[in-house]
Amino acid sequence: MGLRVLEHRDYTLIRELNLFLQRLNAATKLKDEDKKRFAAEGRFLRAYYYFEMVKRMGGVPLILEPMVWDYKETLPICSMRAPPSPPCMIS
Repeated sequence: MGLRVLEHRDYTLIRELNLFLQRLNAATKLKDEDKKRFAAEGRFLRAYYYFEMVKRMGGVPLILEPMVWDYKETLPICSMRAPPSPPCMIS
């Protein structure tokens, strides 16, 4: 996957990795050593995508939890938000 493709999907990939990392602990058919390895790989990929975004754009918001979107409301998907927390930027 080239970096040009990543430019349009940066936070989509970050969100998918955050969901993966969150749900990994609930997996019942994986050995603990496999969970640890998959978690390390997921964190590495998330860090790599952030690294590429910082190289291209400078400081970017650091989102380490999946975004929340209540699809039952009539709000558009652009209203996705992280649970309240202190702002954090990486650069």
